[in-house]
Amino acid sequence: MTQNKENGVGIAIVAPSSSGADTSKPVIAAIAASLKYVEKEEDIHVNVAQDIIVTTEDKVHRCLTAHLGTMENRKAWLTPACTLLTIVATLVTCTFQDFVLKAAEWKALFVFIGIASAGWLGKSLISLCRSHTMDDVIDELKKNALHRH
Repeated sequence: MTQNKENGVGIAIVAPSSSGADTSKPVIAAIAASLKYVEKEEDIHVNVAQDIIVTTEDKVHRCLTAHLGTMENRKAWLTPACTLLTIVATLVTCTFQDFVLKAAEWKALFVFIGIASAGWLGKSLISLCRSHTMDDVIDELKKNALHRH
């Protein structure tokens, strides 16, 4: 984004969706044209350690659609872990009494729920290992890109 200090105008360039045609030249021309709003050389700040990814909206949409579901699963282990922790704490500290069910039945029910929670936690941890990260999304956006120096 380029910003004019006097009026605070910011300019961002986003490439329009395309049907696979090479749009890099028009986008680079648009970026160069936007620099006409920069009044002095000190208004331009370059962080040379960064990569710039110029892509189309449809490619970003497809990439996010493909990766968003697995990225959301990164925190899915919390619910089964807390459930298992609660069940284990109950089993360790509680003396079951006869109420609707016999005491042994209550204890068996809690043991069964604990085993089910442990299985759910294991499944969630496996999903966590297979889930995508933000770096995976960025790598997907960079795939098949033209490299310009």
